[in-house]
Amino acid sequence: MNVLDTSALIEIARNSVLGGAIVRNLGKTPVAITAVTCYEFSIGIRNDREEDFLALFDSIELDRQASIESSRIFKELKKKGITLDTSDLLIAGICKNRGATLHTLDADFKKIPGLHVKHY
Repeated sequence: MNVLDTSALIEIARNSVLGGAIVRNLGKTPVAITAVTCYEFSIGIRNDREEDFLALFDSIELDRQASIESSRIFKELKKKGITLDTSDLLIAGICKNRGATLHTLDADFKKIPGLHVKHY
């Protein structure tokens, strides 16, 4: 399963060159977003077109197992002196719990052991 982080989703929504590269890289594989990404993207929605765009993607919820995985990631990184944004930890926990590959422009995700990341 492929999951788009907010940064990748924004590039696709903008129809940027990088967004096009992300879409080409994904090919015809199923793509989803997390509920956290839905929240982050929704903050910036300015019109119906952007809301309609968001509706194109299935949303993976933050369930109990993903929450526990997020807390494990937090604790593991804290031992190493690394702190990440809570939203990033939740997105990572959801993806790691599902065995999904996260497509992102955010290099912080590469700091998370065991998370499958495609960085652009």
